[in-house]
Amino acid sequence: MKKLLAIVAGLSAVASNAMAADITVDYSTIATGLMSQASTAITAALPVLGAILGIVLGVKLFKKFSK
Repeated sequence: MKKLLAIVAGLSAVASNAMAADITVDYSTIATGLMSQASTAITAALPVLGAILGIVLGVKLFKKFSK
């Protein structure tokens, strides 16, 4: 039982030291990754959105001038 208490006390000391350590987060790395992914997604979606917009405008103009 004494060995178990010693192990638990040692683990709690290690855990408290680890929790007391400063945690730093590099937001610039996160932002760079997000911007890279967003840029890639927008670049891939623009031709499709342009085609859809062109079709919608073409149909509306056709309906307007075919009357």
